[in-house]
Amino acid sequence: MGLGCVLMQDGKVVAYASQQLKTHKANYPTQDLELAAIVFALKIWRDYLCGESRRAMTDLRVIFARPSLFDNGSLLAELHVRLTQIDQIRDKQMEDKYLELRFRQVENGTTMEFRINKDRVLCFHDRICVPNDEDLRQSILREAHSSPYTMHPSGNKMYRDLQDVYWWPGLKREVTDFVARSLTCQQVKAKH
Repeated sequence: MGLGCVLMQDGKVVAYASQQLKTHKANYPTQDLELAAIVFALKIWRDYLCGESRRAMTDLRVIFARPSLFDNGSLLAELHVRLTQIDQIRDKQMEDKYLELRFRQVENGTTMEFRINKDRVLCFHDRICVPNDEDLRQSILREAHSSPYTMHPSGNKMYRDLQDVYWWPGLKREVTDFVARSLTCQQVKAKH
């Protein structure tokens, strides 16, 4: 009869949405309806899932999707997502000698600038500490600059967006260098 979805965070309902199925869709196989419910939920809440952290949907990894079909014909698809880059950052933080020292300072209570968040990720003034890993940093810079949700921002805008979420020594300089090397940005500037 319809599709419905509930957005939950930390075990609490944040939002609910539903949509009546068109007559021809009522005959779709269960698998297609499951996918339709997931797509419906992601389309509605894309801004919520991505907006606060300015991360693209590509950063979300489905941990599991659990569909349930009820006697009245309704279908519930439970989709659990997690940020994959956060996992990479947390794993590599302990390999970074500078950040490893900061972890120890947090545990000893000798710093107030750094803290460990609920995901066990080291943060500097509530910004995620990115370890000194070239591939990881370049991945973050590429996403902030070239994802479909950002459309090649200027160096200043890209830096402001990144500094809201991430921290590492030399972030501003790396953003400036990255934008300067962007072929697309150079071509756009040449036209002006």
